Amino acid sequence: MTSEKILEAAGDCKRLLVARNIPSARFPADSFPDLESETLAHTHYMLDEIINVFIPADRREKAFRWLGFVQGVLWSKKLLVIADLKNQNRPASN
Repeated sequence: MTSEKILEAAGDCKRLLVARNIPSARFPADSFPDLESETLAHTHYMLDEIINVFIPADRREKAFRWLGFVQGVLWSKKLLVIADLKNQNRPASN
């Protein structure tokens, strides 16, 4: 997956969370969230890191792993279906 495609997929996920008024907030790494809103806020934070830190620093592999985690959370929270995720990850057509 190219950096541009990662940014496109991360942007799609971020827009979904913004539309639902989910803030961006880092969750402590040594505990579990009690609320769904905490889980989604952390995924929003992860998307911000992908977009603003990892891709600009050419850390594409880490960005790709984090994107996969975020997409899995969004699927498990019933915000995106598998077909949506498949389309996000599909290579750009030439």
